[in-house]
Amino acid sequence: MSIEEQIINLLSKKAYSYHEICDSLNISKEDLYLNLRKLEKSYKILKTKSNTYLTTNKSEYRFGTVEKRYDGTTFIKTDYGIVKVNPNFSSYVANGDFVKVHLIDFKGENGLIEEVITKNNKYMTGTVYFKDGIKYILNDDKKYQKLKVRLSDDNKIADDFKVLFKLGKQFGNNNYDAEIIKVIGHKDDPDIEMICKLEKEQIPYIFSKKVMKEVEQIPNEVREKDKENRTDYTNDLIFTIDGNDSKDFDDAVSLKQLDNGNYLLGVHIADVSHYIKKGSKIYEEVLNRGTSIYLIDRVIPMLPHEISNGICSLNEGVDRLTLSVIAEYSESGKLVDYHIEKSVINSKKRMTYENVNKVLNGEEVPGYENFKDTLFLMNRLAKKFRKIRFKEGSINFEREEPKFIIENDEIIDITLRNRGQAEKLIEEFMIEANKIVATTAHNMYLPFLYRGHRIPDVENITDLEELLKLLGIELPYSLEDNYNNPLYMQKTLDLCKDSPYYSIVCDRLLHSMKKAEYYPIPTDHYGLAVKEETGRLYTHFTSPIRRINDLIIHQIIKDYVIGDVYKKNVDYNQLISEYEQELPYLATIASKTERRSMDLERYIDRSKMCEYLEKFIGESFTGQVIRIDEKGIVVEVNDLYKMRILAHTIPNFKCDENKVYYYSNGEKHSLAEIVNVTLTSVSKEESIVYAKINREKILRR
Repeated sequence: MSIEEQIINLLSKKAYSYHEICDSLNISKEDLYLNLRKLEKSYKILKTKSNTYLTTNKSEYRFGTVEKRYDGTTFIKTDYGIVKVNPNFSSYVANGDFVKVHLIDFKGENGLIEEVITKNNKYMTGTVYFKDGIKYILNDDKKYQKLKVRLSDDNKIADDFKVLFKLGKQFGNNNYDAEIIKVIGHKDDPDIEMICKLEKEQIPYIFSKKVMKEVEQIPNEVREKDKENRTDYTNDLIFTIDGNDSKDFDDAVSLKQLDNGNYLLGVHIADVSHYIKKGSKIYEEVLNRGTSIYLIDRVIPMLPHEISNGICSLNEGVDRLTLSVIAEYSESGKLVDYHIEKSVINSKKRMTYENVNKVLNGEEVPGYENFKDTLFLMNRLAKKFRKIRFKEGSINFEREEPKFIIENDEIIDITLRNRGQAEKLIEEFMIEANKIVATTAHNMYLPFLYRGHRIPDVENITDLEELLKLLGIELPYSLEDNYNNPLYMQKTLDLCKDSPYYSIVCDRLLHSMKKAEYYPIPTDHYGLAVKEETGRLYTHFTSPIRRINDLIIHQIIKDYVIGDVYKKNVDYNQLISEYEQELPYLATIASKTERRSMDLERYIDRSKMCEYLEKFIGESFTGQVIRIDEKGIVVEVNDLYKMRILAHTIPNFKCDENKVYYYSNGEKHSLAEIVNVTLTSVSKEESIVYAKINREKILRR
């Protein structure tokens, strides 16, 4: 556990002075001072008037971002929930401002803004329009507030054009001048909404001429000199398994059963770092992008297509450079031996999940006849891995993602992206390879980037346990006492599996988890039950075409595990020192760009889902009540669509204190109840689908 985590755990119980923290944790004064300052700057802890420290969630203050809704209500989004602020006392703050709030009630749901810490300087997008002889911008962020932003006289921009801008000088309540950064295009241009989102978040989506000039210098096929000092696997039975619509293939697999009955698994990953060198324009672009972004009908790649779909993609029938993890496992699935090496492969088949699933289900698939035995062997080994992983405490949420069915550029259906045996097979092999690589680096004391997933806050787990009790689910153990052991989280999911509350429990448990991130120090992975104390750690090594972390890991592995450092004109320890200085920054880049990518992908998914459902306004759906609060209820339909039923549309609505029940006309209703609703409207700006309950068709559990 890091020093920061130790401090947070201590101060989450009660307030301690500087010397008390030092004595309790046995930390040097210098380390404590630096970590306390860092935690204070990130607003995770506060220094009180009595010169003691405590975690922010235990204080009377919160720190967060202003969100002004379209109806004028003002909220502060904090790490510990939403705080409502009286709009009469918040006219001087704008959407996006970071503020300090003084709580004014016991539950911490209402507060007063005490200080504006930083003003919002983020980019915004909007449409230029003409009114009363003045040009204005209609802000795209309509769900937050009615911003009146006017252009200065020197902005010669035509009506109906989309622009990127910043808020300038304020000249009235929610009235600002605009500083135009860029004209994006006409509001009716193709994909204008998506492009505006990319511009607003400053996500690059076009490669510069300088980058493309370097791309032209990269060979489009593997040369003989590139194969030197590499193990030749070009004659081995190696293949890729990916989705039907995949274009870049950065992982291939192989498997043999040895004479002693053990398995010899090969995970072969595209050696992107052979072509992308530090200091190049392409490398600078990779740092800027950090990750590929996978949208519904397109990819915004981290690397130009000439690299991602060309020379680095493990396409069928062509030689490609790879880094291979070759691992031997016992018949029971336990790791016996392994090594990591530079290699060259030639994929014998571009397989799809759909076809491999058919083969594993006993169907005959043309072109797969020669691979059938290997696929069954792989599936047998993957099941052993999976069994061991869950026995050790790895958490399986089993929440499927939406799959958009598109024909002629139009969404015709949305279903669940069901994961079959093929998807699980590849997942297990990649997890194994990632563990092996991380553990190797840790055992060699190398500077490295680890994939970490921290223990959830005990308060969140306590809240979940309280909810389970209110739902009538009694656990034979205490979640609060075992919150740091993921095995008990999986046990809880298993116990609720056949309960009507399973979907709700799974959702609440998922939201109680912290986000996985990249760390320049050895860090446990809670969700995968990977702990440093057991001698195994985790990283991301298997997707260098689409993740910067994996690309960096490849170079470290080649330098120090394989020994390329000895071929370079650089001192061994000097390069170690350079990595140690760079990795904290690179870990931040990898984590930040990953979150940015995920946020955009979810935004587009929600927006397109709203667009699709718009055609069903007036139609009825049956779903389950998954959330109850003062604003109304949320109903989930087909494990896909979340529909909001507002409180004022439910006769005499009242929500109970624990948000497990609601009352309508004196009748009691609960979470997990099955109801029939009619879709009434869709707000694409808010990404919310609204519905009303068909009172005569309420169904009981």
